[in-house]
Amino acid sequence: LALKCRTYKDGDVFEIAHKKCGDEICEVSGAFASLVERLENYRKKEKELFKEAAHELKTPIAIMRARLDVYQNSDEYDKEKFIFEISADVERLVSELKGVLFFESSDFEASGEFEAARSIKNTLAKMDILIKRQSVDVLMEPANLRLNKPKKLFEKLILALMENALTYAKKGSQIVINIEERTKTICIKNEKGGEKYLFSSKIGEKILDRISNEMGFSYTIHDENGFYEVCLNFGE
Repeated sequence: LALKCRTYKDGDVFEIAHKKCGDEICEVSGAFASLVERLENYRKKEKELFKEAAHELKTPIAIMRARLDVYQNSDEYDKEKFIFEISADVERLVSELKGVLFFESSDFEASGEFEAARSIKNTLAKMDILIKRQSVDVLMEPANLRLNKPKKLFEKLILALMENALTYAKKGSQIVINIEERTKTICIKNEKGGEKYLFSSKIGEKILDRISNEMGFSYTIHDENGFYEVCLNFGE
């Protein structure tokens, strides 16, 4: 077991010690194997995160660089116009970066059982000021749905989906959160008032795809008849 620990290399399979070992050694060996597997998963997520960040941030950075070159080489480029446009570029860059880093590795904690409706209510309470500022009513149709998932990650996901719904909902309209116990689904629906990009970022759906694989749920997105709806399905 000590030799395996000393000679282990990234990507190797950390096999459990021989079955004829004593109970204590087999138990320790199994614990090491589980630890190595978890660390390898974190390393994989880290690589995916940086790869995604590099890909998504390349375009907005290139646009900013091109704008600087044009401003530097042109006497006709109005200073106020440049400031306005570069500020908008920075906003887009921050939005993209926020989207990429929204779900950091620390959120992938162990699963535990919790009541979905109560967890969503706690999340909504944190957004009370934003809800009032947007002049939007939030109606939740609760059900006794219990989930066995990472609670912190679930609440962060709901927070992101609600931020998106609030950002792009029509003023004075209503956002409906529908929880179905039988189908184990949670749907967030808003009347569109403008854009619809998830998490206030064009890469939001990519994040949702990654998180759905991590948490073990499927999702559907409906964009029709002036409404935008994201449904999470936690059924088997």
